[in-house]
Amino acid sequence: MEGVAAKEQKPCVEKKYKPKPIVCYYSDPELNRIKDSTEFILEKVDKNTMFLPCNGNGTCAVREKDDRYHPVYVDGETAKPLLSREWKKANLIYLGKARGKTYIGVDITLVDDIKISGDMLRPKFLRTDIISRLDAAIMTTAVGKATFHKNSRFCGRCGSKTESKGFGTKRVCTNCGYEVFPRQDPAMIVLVSHGEYCLLGRQARWPKGWYSCLAGFVEVGESLEDAVVREVLEESSIHVERDSVRYIASQPWPFPQSYMIGFHAEVSILET
Repeated sequence: MEGVAAKEQKPCVEKKYKPKPIVCYYSDPELNRIKDSTEFILEKVDKNTMFLPCNGNGTCAVREKDDRYHPVYVDGETAKPLLSREWKKANLIYLGKARGKTYIGVDITLVDDIKISGDMLRPKFLRTDIISRLDAAIMTTAVGKATFHKNSRFCGRCGSKTESKGFGTKRVCTNCGYEVFPRQDPAMIVLVSHGEYCLLGRQARWPKGWYSCLAGFVEVGESLEDAVVREVLEESSIHVERDSVRYIASQPWPFPQSYMIGFHAEVSILET
């Protein structure tokens, strides 16, 4: 309008949506899994080599301190005499490197009369607020690989004994040479939504008030998206549009050998 000073127009800046980072608790990118050697070398053990006792029953050594659970790591200097005595028959498993330290699992599944400092507990029962994410990644890697070694002691082809090779990364048949590697069984978990509503389920044995997104294993010959549609239909009789299925994140779940893949899906028509 003439005679009226026009107000200064500020440029309209579109704010881009930044989703919150997804933290997968049982995996930590800080844990470098690349090996320097394919076999354990005693001469390389030093104070920065950390050993973690574990077994194929899904447990590893932890100790409670200051209301928090901590893995019971044994440093290299302390471990050296144990490697030639109590741990002589233990299977050594490379776990990874982080913060200047090398972590090695000591699989004591088949070792008798061994003394462990601390308690042998299952990592999945330790709440996320009492151990660090790095420790959780190391512990679950240890129990997952120890479970693999326990369940793969005999060849699936000829029935002969197998032995650990590649620093605990595989087992090889002593007769036919067949190689077997740790496997992960893919499972999907999905949050199904319809507007402001979401679909949750629960098991009868769960504590009161516990609910969860729907989850299930992926079948042979099935895509991840098809598994989402099928599992939701099987468990709730609700039809999910396949085109609405969107990948969110993934997380190892080695209890004993699953791999959890997270999705979001939508229902356009809410059936009542």
